Amino acid sequence: MMKSPNGSIKNGILKNDSVTPLLLKNKENSIRDEDEKKKEKEPASPKVSITKLWRYSSKFDLFLIILGSLVAIITGLGFPFMSIVIGNISGGFINVTRLKNDPTGLIKLNNESWVPFETTYSMDTFSHDVHKNCLEYVYIGTIVLVAAFLQVTCFLVSGENNSHRMRRKFFRALLRQDISCNLERIKEGTGDKVALLLQMLGQFFGGFVIAFRYDWKLTLIMMSLSPFMIICGAFMAKLMATTAAKEAEKYAKAGAIAEEALTSIRTVVAFNGVSRECERYDKALEAGKKDGIIKG
Repeated sequence: MMKSPNGSIKNGILKNDSVTPLLLKNKENSIRDEDEKKKEKEPASPKVSITKLWRYSSKFDLFLIILGSLVAIITGLGFPFMSIVIGNISGGFINVTRLKNDPTGLIKLNNESWVPFETTYSMDTFSHDVHKNCLEYVYIGTIVLVAAFLQVTCFLVSGENNSHRMRRKFFRALLRQDISCNLERIKEGTGDKVALLLQMLGQFFGGFVIAFRYDWKLTLIMMSLSPFMIICGAFMAKLMATTAAKEAEKYAKAGAIAEEALTSIRTVVAFNGVSRECERYDKALEAGKKDGIIKG
């Protein structure tokens, strides 16, 4: 074993407790400086409309998109109709409760006449209404299930086909860039999220139409709460978007630390810096974990 003023060499491995932290710290600072320079040099990605994302789609893919859009609207309309059926079932239980508690109570008919409640409603009527509403709920649920399956399948298949064609175009043009992340974003933007957007739009407008059809006065009263719901939804969306961006940035730093350590594994082992690199990686993951908990 050979000793030196700064450390020792044993079994071919240099152990230098005074030099190792300084070298690793300098390397960490240089990596941070390079990341900051890359961020300054990289221009912002240009934004394109969703129609341009489908310019590589075939006629079959466009057919799937149209079909998926139609069934997505049907899926959205199914939920307001389900609420009507549930309301009818609830009304039936209210009527049968009134029939048991106050059967002789008077009820006003459409012709302005008053009659006992038991003459207009019976247990047979209750059983018939409940069976009818349950069957309607099953029918609507089956339609919604099939429509939801079709909408997701159509948009996922068209998105995968579109992404595959873009990859072929990139390879043919020999573009030297990281295309995996970009194409994943494109696939997300042209996939089932579009179907989910159309479903929610159909559910939103369909719910308003049905609500105004049944009781427009009560609907106007409930609409007074819409601004508060919009503000809460915008706040949650902003919070999720911010935390998701922070989470991705911190996990990217953790990935850079792992990549740097693995590519220079001989240097790290030679200077006995394995434990230090593991600590750096764990700290980066812990920072991203906090943002992930907030987002969840």
